[in-house]
Amino acid sequence: EGAIYACKVMPVCPKCGKGRMLERKSAKGRVYYGCSNYPKCNYMTWDEPVPEKCPQCGSTLFKKKGQLYCAKEGCGFVKAIEKK
Repeated sequence: EGAIYACKVMPVCPKCGKGRMLERKSAKGRVYYGCSNYPKCNYMTWDEPVPEKCPQCGSTLFKKKGQLYCAKEGCGFVKAIEKK
């Protein structure tokens, strides 16, 4: 099992709704995010979770390629990240 690298309070898992998203490192050193409830919940993503909640369903939003999206099944919310 990989080491856990949790430095900040992470959002709730969009799959089980109980665990927190934890930053972890793969065997090759690549950062990914997985549920703290593993192995009960096997949710993982390469995309970074953000503190902002989905305005449609209230679930965790994730950042990928200049946009925020909701990973909760059936929601489908997507929003472009505003450049400052």
